[in-house]
Amino acid sequence: MISKQIAAVMIDLSGTVHVGQNLLPGAKEAVDLLRENQVPFLFVSNNSKEPVSKVVERLEVAGLKVNAKEIFTSLSAAKHLVRTEKLRPLLLLQDEAMKDWGDSDSSRVDQYNSVVVGLAPEHFHYQKLTEAFQLLKQGARLVAINKSRLKLDLLLVQELLSLRLNTLLIAKPR
Repeated sequence: MISKQIAAVMIDLSGTVHVGQNLLPGAKEAVDLLRENQVPFLFVSNNSKEPVSKVVERLEVAGLKVNAKEIFTSLSAAKHLVRTEKLRPLLLLQDEAMKDWGDSDSSRVDQYNSVVVGLAPEHFHYQKLTEAFQLLKQGARLVAINKSRLKLDLLLVQELLSLRLNTLLIAKPR
């Protein structure tokens, strides 16, 4: 029996429910107990590399039946912000993660008013980063997913751009 004082539970996925493709001992039973006691819960993750559908698939293969509405990721948060504020982002996300952004048209650069950055090393090349920084210099909004990783990436970008453009850009963490 679960205390009625628990209003809801947020459950981190990686390292709490699963490691890689394997559920951790007791994870399925804990989720079953929450369901039996009708305690609202949400799986959360700061993973910016894959869409919710991929997370659902991985958990189900591991033996945990979940619904996409029970999962909230950093990508979900970013997409919610973009939609709520009617932003038109240039997306620097892994191709797999782009599936959650299926309605985004990236063919017209002049339409962007924001830049969304996730963990996407394949997009961190000179041409794409120059495009992103030009938008930011023009006042576009930066939506950073996984802030700690972004700090490292911005330092790398600073080095690359300073070498290539003889320009120094400084990313100051908050």
